[in-house]
Amino acid sequence: MKNSEEMKRHWPFTSPAFPIYSMNFFASGGGWGGCEDPRAVLMDGIIYLTFNVFNLNNGWKWDSMRVAVISIKEKDLLNKKWTWQNFSYLSHLGDRQKNWVLFPEKINGKFVIFHNLDKGDPNKVFVSYVDKLDTSETPTVKDAPDPQVLPDHIVAWHKRTRSAAAPPIRTKDGWLLLYHAMDKDNSDRYKLGAMLLDLGDPEKILYRAQYPILEPDEWYENDWKPGIIYASGAVIKNGELFVYYGGSDKFICAASINLDELLKSIKHDRIIKLKNLKIKK
Repeated sequence: MKNSEEMKRHWPFTSPAFPIYSMNFFASGGGWGGCEDPRAVLMDGIIYLTFNVFNLNNGWKWDSMRVAVISIKEKDLLNKKWTWQNFSYLSHLGDRQKNWVLFPEKINGKFVIFHNLDKGDPNKVFVSYVDKLDTSETPTVKDAPDPQVLPDHIVAWHKRTRSAAAPPIRTKDGWLLLYHAMDKDNSDRYKLGAMLLDLGDPEKILYRAQYPILEPDEWYENDWKPGIIYASGAVIKNGELFVYYGGSDKFICAASINLDELLKSIKHDRIIKLKNLKIKK
């Protein structure tokens, strides 16, 4: 593409702000344009994908970042029939938002959207219940503030929370929510935390791991952007939790742990770590 106007005609929602990538301008946070941090859930035969959008039509600035959702039928995805549909924004124009995630099932007949890890109460997270996946019922930045502007708040092992990691996973002990945070001694290193939310009232935190369950200690987690692990997906298979994450914004990584052992450690304040698996460059 020769210029941004031509790009806008081809990609009206996600066109990059500049035709050529610049590491100086866009070293972090998806500022070049397009979509990032996809998180998928399956409900009633439909896969819903939430992601962050950096839209040139809103101008190249941080508050142009919004959360959007798109969907595809599970059978179409399995048959490689890429009929994505129902693109819609979830966050409001002018509100810098990212990393909202959907719960994988409705509660009381409504979609449940996770917004904030920390609004000052260590016993709660912030979610909203909506009938439609659009901006008609979702909160503005006043009620769901950008985590970047929130003050540090020491809870468990961390002083600053960043975002949810993978979408919540239903377990026998509650919704398992993995999240990103930094502690007071390593404020430049993302670490992975874990908590259990009430199944019927997912704003309520039942248990929180008192120690991080994954830290960026491997070489491939420090090769490009040092100290960054960023998880967007997790699944349970044969009693094992597999977590998929980006290492240093350069490598595709995975780690795993026995689910029951993880749940026990969260409930009884034990130290436990995910086991790193092979990486793909």
